[in-house]
Amino acid sequence: MKYKTLLIINVLCLLFSAWIIIYEMAFADEINKKLLAKAAVIFVTFSLALLKIRPKRSVFDKKLYADRYKEIIGDAFQNDRKSLDQLISAIVDYNYDKYDKAIKRLDKLAETSCTAPCDYSAVLTIKGFALSHSS
Repeated sequence: MKYKTLLIINVLCLLFSAWIIIYEMAFADEINKKLLAKAAVIFVTFSLALLKIRPKRSVFDKKLYADRYKEIIGDAFQNDRKSLDQLISAIVDYNYDKYDKAIKRLDKLAETSCTAPCDYSAVLTIKGFALSHSS
């Protein structure tokens, strides 16, 4: 949500600079080289910025969040590595403000993989966090 405003402004600047470039190249009687150069620089700058606006997941996120939430996770899914990875992926989604995706993952885990009370405790605690932030 917090990146939508930046994304919209960035796309508008890209469209405006692209329009200036197209207009100068195709429709202008005399090409204004300074304006064309400025529009090209703006286009390139905002194109590169567009790649950096959205946060990307790191390879180390799962390890980082597993350590950070170890008190909540506890002994959950000790014998089921795949379910533990799904729980940690839901935690990562929660931290990236993808609450609906995290809730869906946690619901699936609760239905299919939870067997011990510690499994339910971890899943429902994270689901409570996600539900308190989702709209």
